[in-house]
Amino acid sequence: MKLSRRRLLAGATAGIAAPAILHWPADAAEFTYKCGASLPDGHPMAIRAREAMVQIKEESGGRLEMYTLPLDLLAAKNPACGIFGVGYAFLGYDHIWEAMDGDLGSHLRGIAEQIGFHVVHNCYDHGFRQITTRTKPIEKPEDLKGFKIRLPVAPYFIALFQSLGASPTPINFAEVYSALQTGVVDGQENRWC
Repeated sequence: MKLSRRRLLAGATAGIAAPAILHWPADAAEFTYKCGASLPDGHPMAIRAREAMVQIKEESGGRLEMYTLPLDLLAAKNPACGIFGVGYAFLGYDHIWEAMDGDLGSHLRGIAEQIGFHVVHNCYDHGFRQITTRTKPIEKPEDLKGFKIRLPVAPYFIALFQSLGASPTPINFAEVYSALQTGVVDGQENRWC
């Protein structure tokens, strides 16, 4: 039976991570850990992660801290990680998972580990990127002409939306709400699914 990444998260995280952290040398330093993520509380990954964290917390005595990070956020450290921000680089889920389970994924996980992250091979996905707006629906690329859009502070996203005719404004996510309220931007692009 082939497991989806979403179904794999709860079992694999609890089944693999907990034993790894429970068996350390007696003289090793002890750490207290937490888990953070950038997804909304009701996202399927957040729900499953909470379920896994309950089990891991019980088995580790509360000594686990993780952050779920999409690899494209590491593009500032190595541009190859920005492949997910290249418009139309992947045809859909089947295409991206084939790439991530193959040579591309191995290459990117190696980069992340060189940066200092431990990468879980098969995990959940953040979903495809999407646009939300306060003024009009964006249904086709032409709708972006002159559109003031908030983007993450990521040069490859900015270049993509400039090429689509938008007026990108790089703003940290914590400032999105006020930027939308005050009209600094008319919409925002992010990976919320």
